[in-house]
Amino acid sequence: MSSLQLTSGYYDILNSYGPDYKSFYKSNGNHSKVEIYSTRPFDVYVSRGNSSDPNEFSYDLAFTNTMFAKLDSYNFEALTDSTGYTVNTYSNSFDEAANTYLSSQMLVSYQEPTSTFESVQASVSEVIATTSEALASDRPIASLLNALFK
Repeated sequence: MSSLQLTSGYYDILNSYGPDYKSFYKSNGNHSKVEIYSTRPFDVYVSRGNSSDPNEFSYDLAFTNTMFAKLDSYNFEALTDSTGYTVNTYSNSFDEAANTYLSSQMLVSYQEPTSTFESVQASVSEVIATTSEALASDRPIASLLNALFK
């Protein structure tokens, strides 16, 4: 099975007929969000590492018989690995009683957003650096406050 590389801004609607596997991988440790929606119930298996092969027997995260999955690296440690991660999905689009295959669609979107946390973290680091610099130079408190609230 081939695997699609996830890059920021990736968005696709994947069609299938009958039981089907889909695989996606991410190759870095940046903050990321993957959202998967399907017209039929599916299973999601996730493993650390962009060359891993998660399945129903070996995985770090699993969600079964779901219609959607939202995977955010701030919520799941397995998605923070520096070598990325792999997501495999399985859709059993088969009606056993009628012995027929069913069609399904899966919407997949992926983002590497610049988070509010990272923006706040950068601002706090700047304030700490400015404060340390001001205290080291013995500037009066007014100039320290000016530097902090510029």
